[in-house]
Amino acid sequence: MTVVVWTETGMKQGDMIWEDILRELDFAFQPILDVASGRIYGYEALLRNYDRAGFESVFALLDYAVENRALYTLDLFLRRLALQRFLQLPDARKRRLFYNLDNRLLEMPDYRQGNTHRVLEEFDLPASTMVFEISERHQFHSIERMKSMIDTYRQQGYRIALDDYGVGFSGLQLIYSVEPDIVKLDRFFIQGVDSDPKKRLFLQHVIQLSHLMGGMVVAEGVETEDEYRACVRIGCDLIQGYFVGRPLFIEDSIRTHSDSTARDLLHADRESAIPHLKPGLQMQRIEPVRPGMGFAQIVELFKRNPEFTLFPVLNEFEEPLGLLHESSLKSITYSPYGKDLLHNRDMEDFLSHHIRKCYVADLHADADEILKIFSLQDSMRSRDGILITDRGRYSGFLSSTAMLRYVYQERIESAREENPLTGLPGNRAILRFLEDAAHRLDPTIIVYLDLDNFKPFNDRYGFQKGDLALLSIGESLKHLAGGSRNIFVGHVGGDDFFLGFRRHTVRSVFREIRRLQQSFERARNSFLEPADVERDYMEAQNRYGQMQRFPLPVISAALLFFAQGRIPLTDISRLVAETKSEAKSARSGIFIRTFSGSAEIQHVGDASMADV
Repeated sequence: MTVVVWTETGMKQGDMIWEDILRELDFAFQPILDVASGRIYGYEALLRNYDRAGFESVFALLDYAVENRALYTLDLFLRRLALQRFLQLPDARKRRLFYNLDNRLLEMPDYRQGNTHRVLEEFDLPASTMVFEISERHQFHSIERMKSMIDTYRQQGYRIALDDYGVGFSGLQLIYSVEPDIVKLDRFFIQGVDSDPKKRLFLQHVIQLSHLMGGMVVAEGVETEDEYRACVRIGCDLIQGYFVGRPLFIEDSIRTHSDSTARDLLHADRESAIPHLKPGLQMQRIEPVRPGMGFAQIVELFKRNPEFTLFPVLNEFEEPLGLLHESSLKSITYSPYGKDLLHNRDMEDFLSHHIRKCYVADLHADADEILKIFSLQDSMRSRDGILITDRGRYSGFLSSTAMLRYVYQERIESAREENPLTGLPGNRAILRFLEDAAHRLDPTIIVYLDLDNFKPFNDRYGFQKGDLALLSIGESLKHLAGGSRNIFVGHVGGDDFFLGFRRHTVRSVFREIRRLQQSFERARNSFLEPADVERDYMEAQNRYGQMQRFPLPVISAALLFFAQGRIPLTDISRLVAETKSEAKSARSGIFIRTFSGSAEIQHVGDASMADV
């Protein structure tokens, strides 16, 4: 091929006209399934027939356009073509179009903003139809410029998806900078996810992070029923892949788009697939400002609901754009020309300047994590509350007052359940942890700590020093948990403590227990008389009133690792008792048992680092 010459009006090249290339190109469309509704959420436009145009791959075509500084002009042509073909689908106006955006177009000499908006107006489609996918395939030469472009797109109503998440090296940086509406998990993490606990743990972390930012998650490349079920179970909102539907040209897609084995399965077991509303935070269902409402209608909305001073603003797909405050309306309605503006004001322009950004969180996110999001200091976002979505669609508004009320109630409830000495959660909270773990499929480790020889120590040194010993363990456990949602610590009572770990390895938990043992021994020695420390034993009365030598107090630990989750609640007391007994006689004070399903597959007696 010869060199392309770029002009303001189009692309040409010496003896080969760009029109010959463009004439060959077409799009296939792959459906993306909405887990919540069982309906098609949208379609990804995938470029096809590039080989007929003389290119080995889509990337070869795009690279060629970049080399000849024609990428933006090519991209505009492809956007128009994708929309033309998309509109031939019978359900197009109710669905989204996912379109891959090559970030290198920012470097093109003809790059301008606003052209897509004009094309959408021509097709009478709202901006919210478009979901622009960005990826790490090509390095961003300027994160700030890219962020500026995405902010502009978002202000215009487009949605932003982060594609191929987990393949590149700056995924978290992109999530932080872009705040995507949708995160698409790369096929690498989906392949075999049903049989790979490590992948499930990683994906659960990404899904939780995305939901806390009000985003949705797509599992890409789902090819089997087992992968599909695993992705639904861990919380993916959208499913894409051969199991849902293959990419098809428009003619084939029109004939087959309603067929989906995945949808049949979803309808069959919907109740087990969809998480239920978590209690605690009381949100308000405030009537929103919807697309197409005139200025007078919005004013009437405020008059009709005098108890509210703000209203959520939604797009055509029921997704929140932000908040509109009463003060913004007053600036116009109380002006000398307010009556004329009431009828003539350009609402799209008005809302674009007066919508306040607001934190968004998913309905099924953990209440405490929602509070953490709201506590972030961000002068660019409203401090009135958080917009709550259900799979991306507006569900309600959680006011700052409601969150404060929740914190107050939680503190009262927590005080009721805390152990009065250590302040750690008591048996009711421990039981809730075990009940929750019994229904999980991800690895869980539970540890029961016992303070051996505590009674003779208490008798020898008195209950005050006995309480200090228990408090030192309690403080060490609090430090270990450190506010992590994946570590739970509790006080069973007396000298018995409980730890629960999610997303941890046996080796890492073993290290933590060893640190606890060593930390306690240092604290214990400060309570003992030097002579007892030097002798490494103490003398106290036994149950018969006779003086007897006892070893110094030490921590023993019964560690039970459930490799596939599913803790057997009916057998847990027996398993713990047996393991605690073994731990007390083990030289290291730690005894480990590993279970897969209901069967024990391994146990380690005198546990050491070499054993785990």
